[in-house]
Amino acid sequence: SITGIYAEDITLTVKAKDEAAKAAADKILTDLQEKLDNTVATIDKNYPDAADDKEIVDDEKAIQGEINALDTEIEDAYAANTLDPTKVQKTADGISKEIDDLLVKAKDLQKASDDDKAAQQANEDGKAALDDEIAELQQKLDDEISRRAWTNLVTFYDFDHSVFLKSDLDELA
Repeated sequence: SITGIYAEDITLTVKAKDEAAKAAADKILTDLQEKLDNTVATIDKNYPDAADDKEIVDDEKAIQGEINALDTEIEDAYAANTLDPTKVQKTADGISKEIDDLLVKAKDLQKASDDDKAAQQANEDGKAALDDEIAELQQKLDDEISRRAWTNLVTFYDFDHSVFLKSDLDELA
């Protein structure tokens, strides 16, 4: 058994190593949380339709849960003197990739939403143009039907043009 000053030196060395590992792990965790927070802010600002999408919201929550679980693992490993910053970094790298994928997914969902809106606007614009064209054609048709009806009525009552001449009818039409 190691006694005396040597045991105290070993304890201090282990404690210093654990403190350095804890500081490194905390930095990794802080950077990861900051990356998620910045990504969520970017999604909210630049991809508003995607920000409210259930899939995006669920992914954000899942990633936050992974970060919280990593924080718990760090605390537990630190308490047990088994904290390994390399293992923490490996786990953080996987979570970081999920954050990158989240941003890509949000961008793709926003593009799909924008494309849908553009198609809907094009449909509405096309319908408005057709409505205008139909109204114009309807007016021409209404005028033609009215002219024919008037001509037919007058022709029925004045079939031999004894009251109205053809030129009178053309003037009325």
